[in-house]
Amino acid sequence: MKFFSTEWFSSKTGLQILSVCLAFLAWLVVNSGQTIKETKTVEIQYVQLPKGLIFQRTPPREIKVEVAGPLSRIRALNKDNLFYVLDLSTMKPGANRVEIDVDMLKLPTEIDIFNITPRSFNIHIEEFFVRSLPVKLNIVGKPKEGYHVVSSKVSPELVSVTGPKSIISKLTEVPVEVTVSNRELSYFETVKPRLNFPDVEVLDSPMVELEISSIRTVKEFISVPVVAKSTKERVSISPPMAKVILEGAEKDLELIREKLQVTVAVEGLKRGRYRLRGDLVMNSSLNSSLKLVSLDPMFFLVEIR
Repeated sequence: MKFFSTEWFSSKTGLQILSVCLAFLAWLVVNSGQTIKETKTVEIQYVQLPKGLIFQRTPPREIKVEVAGPLSRIRALNKDNLFYVLDLSTMKPGANRVEIDVDMLKLPTEIDIFNITPRSFNIHIEEFFVRSLPVKLNIVGKPKEGYHVVSSKVSPELVSVTGPKSIISKLTEVPVEVTVSNRELSYFETVKPRLNFPDVEVLDSPMVELEISSIRTVKEFISVPVVAKSTKERVSISPPMAKVILEGAEKDLELIREKLQVTVAVEGLKRGRYRLRGDLVMNSSLNSSLKLVSLDPMFFLVEIR
């Protein structure tokens, strides 16, 4: 069975297909031996940096290489064969001049190198330094209304910092920021300080302690009633009012205002006149948060009839 006849080759469709095939064969013949020139990017791989040393500045990460060779070879180049290994084992602190060695570029023999950019450059290296620095606590924001920071503490007060000597030698402290916005409870947390410098690290995580408490104030209450405690007798007390001074949170002092009372114990006393001590009664769950500053007078003239 014949798939192609003389009439098929002489037809329009046949001629078009034949032309495409011939053009493709010609392209293969030409390009298989074609020599081209291109610029490639070569990654630099740094190895064997001596212990205790660090880059002072970020070194070049790549070089540009102009290469020429067969098209198929040039196009086959990729990251697996476009790298340059630079041994740093002999480097010293300071500026070290590096010359790119063409022989270290492992490229196929059919590929020629015409130009390398840059051909040489400096690598700046310095000592890796460790130093102890004091922690500076920065309190940001304000506690809840009616509260304040009573005290602050950082432990340990000194932390170890590592990094390039040129940076570490200029540092004077390690800042630690703590936000207390709208807080009413004391704050305890282990924090990891961070310094915004390249290759610098704080090795320690200090504990930050903040005591937050309500703002205490002193308030005077006049005309606090004085009453006899648990008696069925007719009792008169002079003076009938006392002046009380309390210390505590402003809101607590306002809540206690209507509940203050001075009592005088008269149980078991016979009729007569006595000079007795008065005791402040607050009748509130706020007793423990408030402190009595003074009671005036402290003693009262009591007459039992």
